Amino acid sequence: MDPRNAHMEARHVEYVLTAEFDIDAGPTVSHQYPEVIQSDRHLMAELMLPDQIHARNEDWTVFFLYRRPGSQQLEYNILDEVDKEAAEKFYVLNLVNTKFDSNARRGAIVKSMAIVTPHPFFQVFKPLLLLALDDYFEAPGISHLENLYDILNSVDMSQVPRFTPSERLLLASSEYTSLFIEKFDAQNDDNHDAFGNRNRSSQPRSLAHSFNSRSSITQSEPRSPRSPKSPETLVSTTLDRPFTEVPPPTAIAAGTTNSTDTSSSTATNASIDATTSSRLSNLNISPPSTTADAIAAATAVAPVSTTTLTLASSLSTPLTTPTTAGPPATPSSITSTPVGLTRRTSTTTIQQPSFYIDLRNQGQRLSSSQARTAQRDSHFFDTTVPYKSMNIPIKIPTDFSPESVGDFSLIKLIALLTSMNQPFTTLHPHLTIYGPHTPPLLVLIFALLTQKRILFIGLNALSRDVAEHVLACCSLASGGGILRSYTTHAFPYTDLSKVDDLLASNGYIAGVKNPTFEHHANWWDIIVDLEHGTMKISPDIGTPAPPGNHRSLANGSSGAGLPNYSGPVNAEDLSFVDEVKKMVANHYGETSVRTRCQQYIKRFVRMSTNYEEYKYGATNLWPSFNDPDYLVVPGYGYTWASESQKVSDFALYAPVIEGWRASRSYKYYIDDQRGIWQLPPKYVIDYECHLDRLRLQQLSYEESASVFEALCTHTQDYDDINRLLSATHQNNLFYLCLGMFHRDASIRIMTVRLLQRIEQHTAGKLYFQSIGQFQKLAYKRLVDELNSPANTFVPQDGVPF
Repeated sequence: MDPRNAHMEARHVEYVLTAEFDIDAGPTVSHQYPEVIQSDRHLMAELMLPDQIHARNEDWTVFFLYRRPGSQQLEYNILDEVDKEAAEKFYVLNLVNTKFDSNARRGAIVKSMAIVTPHPFFQVFKPLLLLALDDYFEAPGISHLENLYDILNSVDMSQVPRFTPSERLLLASSEYTSLFIEKFDAQNDDNHDAFGNRNRSSQPRSLAHSFNSRSSITQSEPRSPRSPKSPETLVSTTLDRPFTEVPPPTAIAAGTTNSTDTSSSTATNASIDATTSSRLSNLNISPPSTTADAIAAATAVAPVSTTTLTLASSLSTPLTTPTTAGPPATPSSITSTPVGLTRRTSTTTIQQPSFYIDLRNQGQRLSSSQARTAQRDSHFFDTTVPYKSMNIPIKIPTDFSPESVGDFSLIKLIALLTSMNQPFTTLHPHLTIYGPHTPPLLVLIFALLTQKRILFIGLNALSRDVAEHVLACCSLASGGGILRSYTTHAFPYTDLSKVDDLLASNGYIAGVKNPTFEHHANWWDIIVDLEHGTMKISPDIGTPAPPGNHRSLANGSSGAGLPNYSGPVNAEDLSFVDEVKKMVANHYGETSVRTRCQQYIKRFVRMSTNYEEYKYGATNLWPSFNDPDYLVVPGYGYTWASESQKVSDFALYAPVIEGWRASRSYKYYIDDQRGIWQLPPKYVIDYECHLDRLRLQQLSYEESASVFEALCTHTQDYDDINRLLSATHQNNLFYLCLGMFHRDASIRIMTVRLLQRIEQHTAGKLYFQSIGQFQKLAYKRLVDELNSPANTFVPQDGVPF
């Protein structure tokens, strides 16, 4: 077992720290738990108390620490690339609050609390950190650190499904929320009661699959475009989940289910003041009004506490949930009977209903297992963390990538970049391939691919905003896990005292607030000003592109919102910039925007494969036909509609591709790919290339037959189908189904066989259901014909249908 994973399995949080600003000593680490942290504590205190925090009530910072194998010392930066890659990575999530007090020496009290965790999805711990720091302000002491440490390390993640590499590849590329949902059932059947509540008699804390292992994602599959969402709101409406009963209006308004909750509600409400409620709302967490609310919201199905419900003689009256608030609940109102249901009171035993009613689906009857999964999104694992009298829900992403770290918004980054319209005064062949009016979004992507030094600065912005832009930048460059090394050289928040670490890094992504950085152009290659919405290329970046030696992005028109361009256009670049700008303007979700950016990065990598082969005669990005270690199916890389467009793209992107070939991410990508390629007797096949040929090119019958034959022949087992489905364009099988209409009968039969395997596949059945009705009818007709006794056709392989 990887020692990093073994250590990770022991604890979710390594340390809990607090820091405060002392007017005499400056930033200091005041408490540490469970032991004194083996690191530069003065450096830690400076990062935990960001610049200008005295002017803000609250802020968050994020930074990374590294531990070399065999060492207990946590380091802020490791200069040697090999050592840094081998080191164990820790993520520090820090919350800092300022309480203004006229009796304090500086008119305010500044304290912060941070957790050190090996999990890249550390954002799920935000609500607990917020509540813990509030308690620490009330009565400073190490007991609050101990309590938070114990609570976070007691989180039960042992039930997170174990996905194979091909399953994670498919999960990361799909938006189906019920994909592999049976894996959740398999994990939970023996650990839940009939209501879907987890039995907590034993709570193992291990994470069996490698949450912290880079190879678990980068060597197996691309990162999902899905965002690592914030924890769900604690108080859910009744319509959001299947219930065994419909609470009366007063019960919903008061948030109670029985009279025994009254005694505990006072303590709960007292622990959450108005300020904390507002801050929890910013994290999409609504504090419960009572303990009963917290418990009910934390479960997918509301349990029956002391009563059992039976169906009335008729369910003709629709079940509805009141939306208006009523008066405070009373015992009589709590025991009132909903419409369409009758109540039997039981004072001795708790009986369990045999089915549930899903109010979101016209009162559909659900079994116990169906009710547990009615709302589950398989991209997340739902669990709860008890804190005092509350159960805080957290959603652990199952399709995450080590390059998509924390809570960030790619939408915010793209909105900032697409709003910029000033020309660049400095040109560079790696960055401004379309001259001074190259879109800033493309400039940033090219800078990331070619390993430039990128700085985000926000003088008066929150440190949280600066850090989120850095983390979004890492995800943008990686394509959700296709490429890596970006977070390893990222500094989400840093200050002036750490400038030597930046200058020692050969390419970095950093967020700062100090204006001194902007005045030293030799410290950075690209600087993005968050407040003014500008991007600059440093005049010290190197030899600029010769005047006039560039391509323009548009044909003398203002197409796609990119005015003042003239000359030849690359349609894909134009389409990409236009699409993401419209997606942001039309309020598309984070998932859709990440998916589109992932497609652009994937296109660049595939194009580079063909470029290397075109220019150098061979490529490092795909195995050669002459390589004795692999069996390779002909056809790989990007697919062009015409040969002229292919040559034009090679000339246009040559500087960027050459710059990428000299970067760290290029070298790591080659290493990762060699871990993915199938070994004999399996063939290495590029499913995307073959599907794109069907989609983009006008093929002859013979050419299309070879494509269909390759797809059908080399998609046989469970993992093959997972890889094929992950490569389907926009989650559909339309182009593959065209094989059922081929004039060659053997191709039609092979296609039907493949579709049968997909239909019987655990995840493939969802994709099969998405194909058009016309194609389903053709499929059924072919199956009936081939299964009929009158069928005399014998395929070339001699295998009966």
